[in-house]
Amino acid sequence: MTLVELTIAFLLTSILCIAAMSATSELVKDSTSANTRIRLNSEAQLVMDAITRQIRAATYAANGYPSAEPVAYASAKEMTFYASLLPNELNHGPVKFDLTLTGSHLVETTWQPNPGTAGSGWTYPAAGISQTLATDVDSSGSHVLFSYYAKGVDPLTNPGGYLGTPMVQSLAQAPGGTGLIDAVVIDLWVDPNGAGKSPSVEETTTVHLINADFTNPLPS
Repeated sequence: MTLVELTIAFLLTSILCIAAMSATSELVKDSTSANTRIRLNSEAQLVMDAITRQIRAATYAANGYPSAEPVAYASAKEMTFYASLLPNELNHGPVKFDLTLTGSHLVETTWQPNPGTAGSGWTYPAAGISQTLATDVDSSGSHVLFSYYAKGVDPLTNPGGYLGTPMVQSLAQAPGGTGLIDAVVIDLWVDPNGAGKSPSVEETTTVHLINADFTNPLPS
């Protein structure tokens, strides 16, 4: 073989090797991205299942009232409510929950009721127990974590009919009061790379406060 032929063969072999390496790199990248997406989907689903169960259990207290309404505070990034999730540790009273999006972290804080306080209304310790449920949650404002629907407003037929926030508890079911809340829309967008870059996942669900309907001691 001449030097020219050897040079051409070397160049062709180099091109084939580069192409093979590039294809392999893309396959590895796609596989890693797919595995990351599966992991994110699994984690987001577990978080969504947990907070959906808690919010669905929002309730009035059977003995004394920790809150005029099952939901004490409601905003786009925070929700404070009372829920009957048995068995709990103390006295079987309603557990106080707070779900807050702080930066990109979804943090859950819980308070068990103080023992022996049911007769005059449940009371709770000053300090709760906090844990981070999810990280890398989008908090840019393009995805609203919590949205709220009023009684009599169907999320299916009126998907944009959200209540204004924030809202605080009040006996009167009036504008600004959490007594209006009938359903909560949760939009959990996990975006570890930021700016919508792949892989990112979104879990969305609508939770009706069905338990509150059965435990409401007040006229609607």
